[in-house]
Amino acid sequence: MTKVALVSPEQGEQHVGMGNSLLEEFAVVRDVFDRTSFVLGIDMRRLCWERTPEALDLTIKA
Repeated sequence: MTKVALVSPEQGEQHVGMGNSLLEEFAVVRDVFDRTSFVLGIDMRRLCWERTPEALDLTIKA
């Protein structure tokens, strides 16, 4: 049986560019970003790498 844990940083702990090296190295990370983008209707790659730090700090993403 595979065990999975989801870990989330506290609000405001994010930074622009976070996760980029993991996405480049691991296909599973690319899959998670793609699935999350689809389910939430938000381009997670754009949010994490192209938006401002202030945009990442918002609780509601648009």
